[in-house]
Amino acid sequence: MRIIRNKGKHLTKEERFCVEKLLKIGQSYQKIADALERGKSTIGEEVKNNGGREKYNAEKAHHR
Repeated sequence: MRIIRNKGKHLTKEERFCVEKLLKIGQSYQKIADALERGKSTIGEEVKNNGGREKYNAEKAHHR
C-alpha cells in the first residue's frame, strides 16, 4: 500500500495525518514507513517526539 511520496527532510501534514490514522488501527512503524516510503526510524522518531504511540496527534505534531 503506497499513500504519499515525499523525500523531503520533514514529514508533511498529510503524512502526519496518515501516521496518526495508521497508529490508531495498530499498524507497525515498518508498515507505516513502507506506506509513506519513509524509513522506519523516521516514523519511530516522529512518534516518539510527539507523544508516543498512544498520544500521537498529527495536528499538534505539525505545529511543533
